[in-house]
Amino acid sequence: MSNDWPFCSSLNNNHLEINWSTFRGLSSLQKLFLKSNNIRTLQDGVFYVMHAIETIELDHNGITSLSRQGLYNLTKLHHLSLSNNSISRIESDTWEFTQSLISLDLSHNNISEFKPQHLDCLKRLRHLNLGHNKIQYLADNTFDCVKNLEDLNLRRNKLAWIIEDPGATPAFKVLRKLKKLDLYGNNLKQIMSKSLSGLGSLESLNLGGNALATVQAGAFDHMPHLQKLSFKSLNFICDCELIWFQRWLRHYKQSSNGAQVQLENAVCGYPEELFDHQLLALSSNDLTCGEFHQIKQDNAKIFILLLFLIF
Repeated sequence: MSNDWPFCSSLNNNHLEINWSTFRGLSSLQKLFLKSNNIRTLQDGVFYVMHAIETIELDHNGITSLSRQGLYNLTKLHHLSLSNNSISRIESDTWEFTQSLISLDLSHNNISEFKPQHLDCLKRLRHLNLGHNKIQYLADNTFDCVKNLEDLNLRRNKLAWIIEDPGATPAFKVLRKLKKLDLYGNNLKQIMSKSLSGLGSLESLNLGGNALATVQAGAFDHMPHLQKLSFKSLNFICDCELIWFQRWLRHYKQSSNGAQVQLENAVCGYPEELFDHQLLALSSNDLTCGEFHQIKQDNAKIFILLLFLIF
């Protein structure tokens, strides 16, 4: 290839395969777009000559794994997009040469196991997209190396356990600079009081696509900067434990900080006499605890026991 390429090159929608010699002479290239090609693997040193590259987009290829050799010498890389591949394996030292990354998109892959070492060295990372994968668990130190994250997308995974287990250490506790968290479609039924603790800078929280039944008292109290809360559920258990959430929603309705909450999206599914009632249309006297409350507590204990047996 000629060495007079521009600083930005788009090779999208071809049938390219790439190797170590593909980009010979392109040391000044800053942006490279390789979407929808025939790239199945990132061969060792494939981008070795690209000393100035800042952006690489490899979406919609057939890449199955990531390793440090495939990203060798990408020391100035700021933006890497690998969405819509078939990635299921990330080696622990994959990011050794990409410590300047600011944005990383791994969405729409086959990632089921995501460990703390999968983010090693990425201390400058601000935007991380892990949406539409198969992640079921995040250790409490998963994000210890990326404390500067501002935007975290985890939509369409299977993370109900880490949010609903009252004994789990909050997975997001070190993300004190995070402004946007997307947990859409994670099969969440309840939000525990401490499951989202540590998110003191959060401005936007997406809990849509989850059939929420209850939100424990204080779940959002540690988010003083929250401006947008997205959720929709017709399954709320409207008993005395939801009084605090009703009051919280009313406070946000009346606040003057521009908060956006779809108040009509909180609808009762139980008990039967309150079915299809909007939570904010009820008085606190309507939200009582009795025999149904005891049944709910018993079911919660069974749920926790099942989690213990499974994990």
